[in-house]
Amino acid sequence: MTHQPDLSTQENHDASGLLDHPPAGESWFRRFIAWGFLAVLLICTVVGVGLRGILYHLILEEAQNQSIHVAGALRDLELSDLMRSEPEAGIAQINEARIADLDGRMRNFLTQFELVKVKIINPQRRIIYSSDLRIIGASVEDDPELDAALNGRVASLSGHGDAVWDLAQEYRPQLDLIETYVPVRDAQGNVAAVVELYRDVGSARRQAHRVLLRSVLVVAGALLV
Repeated sequence: MTHQPDLSTQENHDASGLLDHPPAGESWFRRFIAWGFLAVLLICTVVGVGLRGILYHLILEEAQNQSIHVAGALRDLELSDLMRSEPEAGIAQINEARIADLDGRMRNFLTQFELVKVKIINPQRRIIYSSDLRIIGASVEDDPELDAALNGRVASLSGHGDAVWDLAQEYRPQLDLIETYVPVRDAQGNVAAVVELYRDVGSARRQAHRVLLRSVLVVAGALLV
């Protein structure tokens, strides 16, 4: 008797082989899809990081520009008389009787310009006024931004909570803040004091996050269409 090959077994083996090893065209298509998704992810990441940096820089720049205008207004309205009375050493101090009146007007500035805190620091690095009255008279040391301002340059620092406060004893609200140091010059061009302003930018950054998310989603959608 002639032995006939089992065709069903051979067919099953061939079918299982096809399942284990998909056609070359299908394999390349899967790779193409995978690489496509990776490319979209990479592009969205690069766009997101770049746009985040731009938005945060704009927030910092806007806060710094506003602080310069506020410091100019403080100089003209509150500090000009003090600078004229002490032309050589800058503003050495503000007497206690004047601080009470000054504090009331400063708090209007805080509300009007959405500021958290204001300090005025003299060239000897002493705080001669602060909306946190407990730290008036304290000295500020090891502060690179203050050093820059005392040398005539505007300096800003962005941070959250404890990262931006100078002194251990001062009130420290846990906010998303930009701290700006603005030199105030007298008529001779000398730095008579530094105005240090704290602005809450939490709302601006939350809005920037929403813009960033929408932008990344638009880019991803455009790439996947």
